Amino acid sequence: MNPINNLEAWRALESFSKCGSLIDAAKELDVEVSTVSRSIASLEKALDRKLIDRTKRPVQITEFGKEILDRFTPVLRTHDRFLELTKEDSSLIEGVIKFSAASGSLSTFLMGWLQKFKELYPEVNFHVSNGRQLEECRKGEIDIVSVNGDFNRDGLVVLDRGVPVFVAVASPEYLSKYGEPAHPGDLTEHSGFCYTGPVRPPTRFLERGQEKHPVVFKSTMESTDIIMIKKALTSGLGIAVDMPLYHCADLLESGQLKVILPGRHQPSWGAYVACSKEAWHKKRVRLFMEWYANQSTQEFLHVRERLEKILGKEETSKYYP
Repeated sequence: MNPINNLEAWRALESFSKCGSLIDAAKELDVEVSTVSRSIASLEKALDRKLIDRTKRPVQITEFGKEILDRFTPVLRTHDRFLELTKEDSSLIEGVIKFSAASGSLSTFLMGWLQKFKELYPEVNFHVSNGRQLEECRKGEIDIVSVNGDFNRDGLVVLDRGVPVFVAVASPEYLSKYGEPAHPGDLTEHSGFCYTGPVRPPTRFLERGQEKHPVVFKSTMESTDIIMIKKALTSGLGIAVDMPLYHCADLLESGQLKVILPGRHQPSWGAYVACSKEAWHKKRVRLFMEWYANQSTQEFLHVRERLEKILGKEETSKYYP
């Protein structure tokens, strides 16, 4: 077989590049050092180019070696995913779900949801991260992503998980000191906090019916951390026009925050959960996505009821499409 078609030879080069030595690469691959060395040498002979520089101590991968390995790495990852699928009986639930959502949600209510799912399906484990991109989902680097807004759905299975609502809020202390804006144009006299995380677009406009007004603050603090923004608001440091209702319903009910610019909201965005078409074949992924979508939908309905008690049904209806 032509060494270029030998995946194990490429794995030897990849392991050497990652580990930095032939000995450590051999340990990672559980083979002899001579096997790693011969595999790389066979690639060098087939390519007629040096992949590692044996004149240096320690031995180093060459620039050409780095370049050609970068080109071949996607082939190795595709083969890894193929092996995973062939080993796994997709009718089984047992295994790991690699799941990503907004860090603010994970640090508040989502971890409780995941624990509830594990009580239903104890054979499922989670590898949780935050802010991962849909492209990583398509590549198989992560199973499921929780996401808001519009996005390219090519290669994905997408489930609707309800209607999220975002409200403009500030603390009574801040409003007492700086006054309450009666119109979006008044925001130019106020300090604002803007969420710029990866799970939804930043808010540039507020709508109410056919009205649409730009969001322009006197001074702006941008952050990808919604929990930090929430703490800043309760400390009386400014205004946020797009606070997720499920993150601030408790604070609104307790009076620590107050809804301002009632009925005005950011353009409506859907909330979804997505996985690759490949991952959808895993039963545990399908089960969790459907369960999570239903859990999220019920939560959004619950916080709507809570907002109705604060603002009334008529005012609350202005936030929903």
